[in-house]
Amino acid sequence: MKEIVYVTMQLSNNGADRVASRLITAWMDKGHDVTIVQLAPDCKTDTYSLPEKVKVIDFNSDHGVIMTWINNIINLKKVLKHK
Repeated sequence: MKEIVYVTMQLSNNGADRVASRLITAWMDKGHDVTIVQLAPDCKTDTYSLPEKVKVIDFNSDHGVIMTWINNIINLKKVLKHK
């Protein structure tokens, strides 16, 4: 079993995210643990159906753009360190 971290700005209503949702479902069906990390503020994951056990982490930040990216990198490093 693998631990997979899928990093995206957000899961939105487009073709790439539809493919991502199908990949995530397939990975979970194979027994892998999947975590979705969304970098954009005010993200929604209800656009596509995802397995119940998928973990979703939102990196919401109200700072300026540079501080947002710095915080995103720091938070992503913490997530990856625990995997």
